[in-house]
Amino acid sequence: MTANASSAANAGLMLRQDLTDSSPCLYLDATRTGELSWQHRATTGGPTTATASKTPPAAPWLRLTRYGNVFTACTSTDGATWTRTGSPVTLALPPTIQAGMAMSSGADLALETARFTDVSLALPPAPAAPDGLTVSADGASILLSWDAVPEATSYAIRRATSPGGPFTTIASGVTAASYIDAPTADGATYHYIVTGSNSGGEGAAAAASPATLHSDYQQWKLASGLVLDTADSATSGGDATPVLLKFALGAAPGADVQAPSAPVTTPSRGISFTRLSPARATVVVQASSDLAGWSDIATLPYGSDTWTGIATVNEDTSTTPRTVTVLDNPAFDAEPRRFFRLRAERSAP
Repeated sequence: MTANASSAANAGLMLRQDLTDSSPCLYLDATRTGELSWQHRATTGGPTTATASKTPPAAPWLRLTRYGNVFTACTSTDGATWTRTGSPVTLALPPTIQAGMAMSSGADLALETARFTDVSLALPPAPAAPDGLTVSADGASILLSWDAVPEATSYAIRRATSPGGPFTTIASGVTAASYIDAPTADGATYHYIVTGSNSGGEGAAAAASPATLHSDYQQWKLASGLVLDTADSATSGGDATPVLLKFALGAAPGADVQAPSAPVTTPSRGISFTRLSPARATVVVQASSDLAGWSDIATLPYGSDTWTGIATVNEDTSTTPRTVTVLDNPAFDAEPRRFFRLRAERSAP
């Protein structure tokens, strides 16, 4: 700056929302008296707040950096090694703002001149790979979390079923340092990578150990002390009930299931039992008059709460599991005896 009677003269770099005189702005400047000021105005017409003031080096280099809505001021003596001035300022400015050089004479009607050299406008470097990426299965979802990268304005998440990919982008523009994925292939193992992005581009990818998503049935098996490939027809405990049917009827992991009972209903006969809602397996009620030939009289598809078939089905929806009563078709009331049984069919892993 040239000589001037005012010691308040200053010059520096400014970022503004717009060119109105009361616009929100940020200003890093050097004064004639040897002070460095980092100040900002957060709202239109609001007060200006200084966050740092110190003695600058002779002919200092000044730099303002924006990452999203976080603005940082730095100074240097050589344009190569930079030192942060004050604290970063978070200011909600639009994506496109005004950037330039500014100065003030510090006095009304006073003329001041400042000379700037080596001025440049550059995009920031792409963010580093996120640290601390963890991936864990939780029921029907897979939870991802990582350490926030200060330079990143958003993140992208990619998923694959093998370590080497190919990876498919399942989410982008994520601003939080976490994500919940809900893939549909139960029993599959998933691999993930996460990258951060800013105006300088997309950064390096972070990878984590894979996670395996287990269905409700698979989780029930594990909680019952069974291995995942235990056959649906296998029995456990002391009730001789196949494990798939036991799961469909809502038995607690590792517990025996109460045998279905015959409801006292005249004239129709039937069977009572419990079941989970919605159906965790396809449940079929069958009837026979001689234990040799069996016919389906009621069917509940996997994932449904709607029964089909010739039987009458009544459910108590106020209980968990639901209590179900299936009454035989009246056409068989004349039969001297009727036998009933339950069958479960797997429609998901």
